[in-house]
Amino acid sequence: MMMLILAALAQPNRTLPASAHTYVAYVDRVVDGDTVVLDIELGWGLWLLDQPVRLRNCWAPEMKEDKGPAAKASLEAILDNDHEADGFQPGAAVTLRSGTAKSLGEREKYGRILGDVLLDGVSVGGEQIRRGHATRTPEVSAVGPTT
Repeated sequence: MMMLILAALAQPNRTLPASAHTYVAYVDRVVDGDTVVLDIELGWGLWLLDQPVRLRNCWAPEMKEDKGPAAKASLEAILDNDHEADGFQPGAAVTLRSGTAKSLGEREKYGRILGDVLLDGVSVGGEQIRRGHATRTPEVSAVGPTT
């Protein structure tokens, strides 16, 4: 029995499926309307702290643009951990889902992780788009948009 388990684990041609990886994360802060900073739990007591995450397929105006501060405020309202307190309260538990087997190694040209952030199973980027504070963009990669 033990030999079968070891043989299965030792398969050199075994590849990871090109599917999403999912992580529990906690919101540290909102940078703008399409970027958040997360503390990401990797399991086994390992964490990636202060990781900037770009919401996949979501574009919001930059902070220097007229609608930038409103887009950031909208994202803060979505991710606010305590809606009763004044100002944004960090700490909301979210799910971070990467898009490929590259997992957290997939970063765009500014070094941010590309991923889907879900709050209670709802896409945060999708909610930004629904509220009118962002638009859907083509897939963004390290070298630019892909189709």
